[in-house]
Amino acid sequence: MTIDINKLRRLAQAATLGPWYVTGKLTRYVEARIDGGLIQEVAACGPTKADGGYGPQQEANARLIAAAPDLLEACKTFAEWLGREERGFASAGNKRDTPEGERAWRDWYNENLRLCALAQEQARAAIARATGDQP
Repeated sequence: MTIDINKLRRLAQAATLGPWYVTGKLTRYVEARIDGGLIQEVAACGPTKADGGYGPQQEANARLIAAAPDLLEACKTFAEWLGREERGFASAGNKRDTPEGERAWRDWYNENLRLCALAQEQARAAIARATGDQP
């Protein structure tokens, strides 16, 4: 499957900007602040039969939805890194057989390392947010 990074970017631009957060007691709402502080409801998670009404499943649904912008950002970074890896250094006609080529390769390689580390950091933070492992 090919990842269309531009499609991911368009999706992110069309969606309500994050961060999203969870509020409410009986019904758990996922909300975002927009336009200078107005609150927009992104989603509502009502009671479920699976947990007998209000409980863990409802809370888990709300947390997962609230983490969606962070998860998408991690996926976008990963897709950018993966695209660079798949295309490779030589795809732009680059060669490492000169000092300039070696420097260019190091720059390309270091940027790939940076993107890979950033994607991992973003993914871990988004997973922690979705699972409630962070405040």
